[in-house]
Amino acid sequence: MLIGAFPDLRFTTELIVADDDLASAFTKVSGTHQGEFMGSPATGRSFLVHNADFCRFTDDGLICEHWGLIDTAALMHQLGIASQEAAR
Repeated sequence: MLIGAFPDLRFTTELIVADDDLASAFTKVSGTHQGEFMGSPATGRSFLVHNADFCRFTDDGLICEHWGLIDTAALMHQLGIASQEAAR
C-alpha cells in the first residue's frame, strides 16, 4: 500500500539506541503522493515527517514486540488531505 502511494518512499535514520533486548530508531520519512492513500487520490505533494520505532528482541535475535509512532497528522496536512479526512 505504501509503495503504491509513495513510490519514492524513503526512511532516513537519525538515531539508533539499544539497551539489552530493546532497540529504538528515530527516522525521517519522506515521499511524494503519487497513488491512492487511505482513500485519497494522488495529490503530487511531497511530505517529510518524523517516525519512531521500538523493537524488543528474543535471545535468537528475532523481533518479538514492535511499537511504531509516526506523525500522521503532519503527513495528512502536508499532503493537503487532512481537512478531507476530518470531513469523512
